[in-house]
Amino acid sequence: MCLSGRLRLVTALAPLVAASLSLGCDNEASVNFRTGELLFAVPATSLSLPGELREDGPSGATIRALPCGPMGACPAAEAVTISCDAMVCDPEPTTVKVPVGDEVDIDAYAGEFEPLLRQVDAIEVREITYAVALNTLTVDLGELTLWWGPEGSSEGETHLGVVPPLSARETRSGTVELDPTGNAALGEYLGGTSRRVRFFARTRVDLRPGGAFPEGEAEVAVQVALRVTGPIVD
Repeated sequence: MCLSGRLRLVTALAPLVAASLSLGCDNEASVNFRTGELLFAVPATSLSLPGELREDGPSGATIRALPCGPMGACPAAEAVTISCDAMVCDPEPTTVKVPVGDEVDIDAYAGEFEPLLRQVDAIEVREITYAVALNTLTVDLGELTLWWGPEGSSEGETHLGVVPPLSARETRSGTVELDPTGNAALGEYLGGTSRRVRFFARTRVDLRPGGAFPEGEAEVAVQVALRVTGPIVD
């Protein structure tokens, strides 16, 4: 008869909250743990508009419907493309890309599983949670998509999951909807290529004349729950 069970391990390693060991049949075991918080921010500076498009009012600043005339001339902006649409200067939808924390090095957690497992057969992401604890942005954000890439990646290469759109000044927490294909690719990469990986976030913002002028910042904390599986030490 095969006996299985679960042992909770309290750890003093700073990035970890806790780890647990699951014992199964065939001398296999898995260690579950979470990374520390991986932080990223979406600041209004990544959506900065020229002062000519700002119009202050009693309820706050809005995007001025600046006429662009028959020549289609609009002020230039560094982060946002502004085009002439229906004779009015209209910011085009903009994609914001930001790194999510620093790179994650699974070997930093090796002390939690190497004494227990004879070898590592698989590494998988079980869950990713997020928390928006601070959001002073005056504009809505589209879906926040998470991506992963190898060490040294500049913006992520493989889609990993989605966080629903975030309204202006909204705060909330929840679980990222994982992309099965991207998550499986990440597990294969961590288990067979490298234990170092980076995460990135992207969101698309559509600023419109008459809408709120972009100000403030949204800060998001992400935690990744992983499972390492392999044969237990005899």
